[in-house]
Amino acid sequence: MREYVAGLLLELKDKNKVLHYREFESEEVKSGYCQSQPILYTYAAHLAYLKSLPAGIDYKSANVGALALAALAWERELGFWASGEYVGPTRSQSDHFSQDNWGDCVEERGDKMVKVHRATRPVPSLKLWTPEKWEDVNKLASKYIPADTNKGPGSKAAAKRRSASLASSDTESNGVEEEPAVIIID
Repeated sequence: MREYVAGLLLELKDKNKVLHYREFESEEVKSGYCQSQPILYTYAAHLAYLKSLPAGIDYKSANVGALALAALAWERELGFWASGEYVGPTRSQSDHFSQDNWGDCVEERGDKMVKVHRATRPVPSLKLWTPEKWEDVNKLASKYIPADTNKGPGSKAAAKRRSASLASSDTESNGVEEEPAVIIID
């Protein structure tokens, strides 16, 4: 199990991880960026919530933040399996799924401050997707939406448990240099 998880968490040249791809054979042969089964399953909770709203869901809509967050959540979850056995989060602040631990941050590198894209790493690539690509991905994820969204992740009870925050990309940069974005064309 440890080797399997290590393989999924392997960082590639493009700074993404194997777990982000639906199909992965090698650095050169991979497809389905941000479309692995666990990521789509998690993203489906967002779609289920949208489906439960009075206006329903538009499968052509781009839900960049929700898909990026689903990918990040699975990266975190797989980290709990790094030893080969599940070692869940503790009450320690360092184990929280929070902006401090998983959001974009600024690091000192040599004599410069550099913005590191942890949470928003997939965003530049996802913003390039066409409405047709989003429709395809949303349809793939929709197979994980419970038939009765009143009992699933889109229910009112589930909505009460959710919280919202600003994406780190929505905040001021304060003159900090940024790492270059990596765009994945799939």
